[in-house]
Amino acid sequence: MEDFLNTLTPNGLSPHELLLKKNCPIMLLRIINPSEGLCNGTRLICRAFDRNIIDAEIAVGHHMGKRVLIPRIPFLPNVDDNSGFPFKRTQFPIRLSFAMTINMSQGQTLDYVGIYLPQPGGHFKFFHSYYISDALVKNANPRYKIGSYEYDWTLNSRTLIEDVEEQDNQIVAPKYNIIPFTDLHSYKDSAERIDFLAVAIQIESTKEITTKFQQQTIQEIYLIDESFNPIKLTMWGRLVQDECKTITIIIEEYPIILGTQIVVRTYRGLFLSSRSSSTFTINPQIPEATALKQWANNNTLKIKSIIETSLTHLSTTISSIELQKTVKICDIPRAMKALQSMEKKYFWIEAKINIIDYAQMYYYMSCVTCHRKIRHKYDEIIVCENPNCKQQGTPTPHARAYVQLEDDTGKLDVVMFGEVVEKTFGSSVVQLMENSTQEIPQHIEIVTNKLATKKWTIKLSGDEEKMNNVKYKHFIILSIEAKPDNNKDESSS
Repeated sequence: MEDFLNTLTPNGLSPHELLLKKNCPIMLLRIINPSEGLCNGTRLICRAFDRNIIDAEIAVGHHMGKRVLIPRIPFLPNVDDNSGFPFKRTQFPIRLSFAMTINMSQGQTLDYVGIYLPQPGGHFKFFHSYYISDALVKNANPRYKIGSYEYDWTLNSRTLIEDVEEQDNQIVAPKYNIIPFTDLHSYKDSAERIDFLAVAIQIESTKEITTKFQQQTIQEIYLIDESFNPIKLTMWGRLVQDECKTITIIIEEYPIILGTQIVVRTYRGLFLSSRSSSTFTINPQIPEATALKQWANNNTLKIKSIIETSLTHLSTTISSIELQKTVKICDIPRAMKALQSMEKKYFWIEAKINIIDYAQMYYYMSCVTCHRKIRHKYDEIIVCENPNCKQQGTPTPHARAYVQLEDDTGKLDVVMFGEVVEKTFGSSVVQLMENSTQEIPQHIEIVTNKLATKKWTIKLSGDEEKMNNVKYKHFIILSIEAKPDNNKDESSS
């Protein structure tokens, strides 16, 4: 019967029914014209169809790009035990390319897919559509998944990638759940990942840090959105070598950054951090990015002012402090409420510095790996008590001082750390440790008298949620600079 004959597919014979579509990959099964590149195993891409002809393009080899016509030809399979009788079938000498399953290679839709590229896929463009064939698709291994996709899609040297022509239907760009900076506090220190769209306004130099696993390179980028609230983004690992280098080149143009799968963290303030599953697109071609770029162009002067006044580093002086309005100590609570919603509040005040407790510890020790505070001596070899660290080594000292600020409206308890302490006291952290062992720290008394005779311009950071905490209620001094003595200048002149 004819239906039975159609089910027979002896070795070397293509199926009786072959379902093809435009741009699908095929493989030639017979030698038709070697001089034109039509040999057994030649890979082609279907371009058009006629009743007895397939218009195809050679995809690989010396004849790549050549358009050829594939006709129907008669097939005479060998008689064997499976068929039992000879027959002839006239059909196209091709079959689908089976790097993927037949269903997948003919356009099956996958909800989520992750692409593994042995070599950097620099020729891919975001939000652009491609025809991809001869790619290996398999179920994603749960141990190595870094996203919500269900399949791994591996592209190798045999994979064919071709742009989709403009007149063809392009794949719809993905939708993002962009979180404004004013709402970031709802996601802090949680397992939930967010998407953001912001303007990059400043990028810092790379830093080498030691984690509990290994030494890593990080780079910090300051971002801003329509709320005018600058937020720090910490980039890790490969992102420093790729995306950060590109951003560094064009940072003066205030590029738009689209980030996905980002976590929100709090360590001395609210900040964003990348993860292995994070992706970043620079100047994405989406309507939201176009509108944000126009907003940045319209507010260039205000953005520059924020860079000059708000992005002051701990180890630098406040050279442009006159651009930022200072507040009195009594006005800080009202000023905190007046600011837009932020995890950290920044203020500049002019005040004197008093040290109330001479005998305080002007340093603390931490684990060199996880930076957890520990109670051990400087030269002891210890094992970190953190169960996730357990690192053995010598503790690292950090300078710290509790002081009191005073102006004509009141007093405020604050704390300073690291380089700010060393700069203010004129001592290294090792010298501070040695002075702390004295029963009456004469050096500290000398420093106290020196501080009290001057007036200082100080940048403070206050965490609104911790202000009512008895132990951690202090404001933090971020930077400090002595004000010039105008009376002394006038008398000398």
